[in-house]
Amino acid sequence: MEVLAGDPNLEAEVVQHGQRFRLDFSKVYWNSRLEAEHTRLVQLFDPHDIIADVMAGIGPFAVPAGMRGCTVYANDLNPNSARYLATNIRINRLAGRVLPFNMDGREFVRLLCATPGGAAERLREAGGGDAADGQAADQQQQQQQQQQQQQQQQQQQQQQQQQQEQADQPGQPRCAPRPPRAAAAAAAADGPPPPSPPGWAPPRGGVLFQHAVMNLPASAVEFLDAFRGAFDPETWRGRLPMVHCYTFMKGEGEAGVIARVEAALGGPLDAPPSIHNVRDVAPNKLMLCVSFRVPEAVAFAGREGGGGSGSGATEQQGAGAAAGGDQQGEQQQAKKQRVDL
Repeated sequence: MEVLAGDPNLEAEVVQHGQRFRLDFSKVYWNSRLEAEHTRLVQLFDPHDIIADVMAGIGPFAVPAGMRGCTVYANDLNPNSARYLATNIRINRLAGRVLPFNMDGREFVRLLCATPGGAAERLREAGGGDAADGQAADQQQQQQQQQQQQQQQQQQQQQQQQQQEQADQPGQPRCAPRPPRAAAAAAAADGPPPPSPPGWAPPRGGVLFQHAVMNLPASAVEFLDAFRGAFDPETWRGRLPMVHCYTFMKGEGEAGVIARVEAALGGPLDAPPSIHNVRDVAPNKLMLCVSFRVPEAVAFAGREGGGGSGSGATEQQGAGAAAGGDQQGEQQQAKKQRVDL
């Protein structure tokens, strides 16, 4: 996006269904044409559901889900998106209900699931502990907000002092133009956002979320491998989440889309997915939302007691070996009897 003339301030505030979204069009993505889709998907969530928003952007799903009463773990890899996500959480008064993260999507999924060897163990070692209730995260967020407000006040005082000094000089105007809101916001949000809320760590066995949203149509399917072997069988059996994965279809048909999903998961789906046509993007190019429950064979792959294909094959091999040993013993015993005769 290029500014041809005027103030190079591309920060704006959009209101959808009473929810405010602040953003800078030059730094983050926003599409008002998806408003109906945001509403449709959020209405599938029950109040008090726990949502994992893997590619949250500035919060088009996370904020309305939080307003609906859901607890939302919202993540985006883009630091600018993560900053505006935190801002939109604050201005919609959702602190503590929507928690912002800034990390890779795969790492985020495995963090929430507390997958062994992932970031969950590092957070606990760093002193995060089991923050199932999120109280520690709330306190840290409040402290951060207070620090940001103090920094903003100090910066405003410094700007006023500089303006006063300039105004006292001969030949200078007695008032200075107000700085753009985008510049003030950028100054207040100096530095990269933290990867996760300070002091937060997932409970043992992971955060039991009911839905995972993956809103990155160009590449979200490629991140589905993060669910393979990510879940603890004792914690998640019978309660695996629904995944809502956005993707593009280019003349391949729904069968081709399902094949791509299963290939990325590394196993077949347990039931046919629900496929919703979001909108026409271009000729022969559709944006779809593919909704399915994570298959047990995928979720527990490689985990003890998971019942995945690997463990089943091992059991079959063991049974075959035992049967072969019994047959050899019977044959040897029959030969011995013939010799004795």
